Amino acid sequence: RIIKARPHIKQADFVLLQMEIPSETVECAINVAHEEHVPVVLNAAPAPQAPLAADLVSKLDTIIVNEYEAAVLTGTAVDTDSDAEKAARELQKMGAKRVVVTLGSRGALALAAKPILVSAKKVQAVDTVGAGDAFCGAFVTALAEGFDFADAVSFANTAAALACTKVGAQASLPARVDVESFWGQ
Repeated sequence: RIIKARPHIKQADFVLLQMEIPSETVECAINVAHEEHVPVVLNAAPAPQAPLAADLVSKLDTIIVNEYEAAVLTGTAVDTDSDAEKAARELQKMGAKRVVVTLGSRGALALAAKPILVSAKKVQAVDTVGAGDAFCGAFVTALAEGFDFADAVSFANTAAALACTKVGAQASLPARVDVESFWGQ
């Protein structure tokens, strides 16, 4: 089915994937997007059972992981911000151009040329289900609209924070206007 979607992939600004679909499908989509010169953002969630192949990671524009997923993929415990940077550097050594390690209430560590710690927006969290999805969707949206990497991570952090203020995955996804308003605060 991915092969049949090649014309649509070719026209995309980005391809956003996660690991809740079969790994063969993820690999095929990454390869097709790479062949079509479309940047791929992979949210490695849930953490894959097997390590990601270096040739696959090298085809990623950005890999997004939380602390647990970073630890699983790199073998590095991620308990502090410096641990997150170490894990991000390991993922970059595997070939990812850019890495984002989400750190929950501590924000996110973004690594391209240099590490940037992006602070989280403070909210009264009631449910974190859906925060990762909100983060990834907002991140790719921001990139597609021309935001620089650090601003895209900041915008995504804001969307994830807002998602934590409501119960459920889909119901918690914030409206664009709410993200923009809260981001500006």
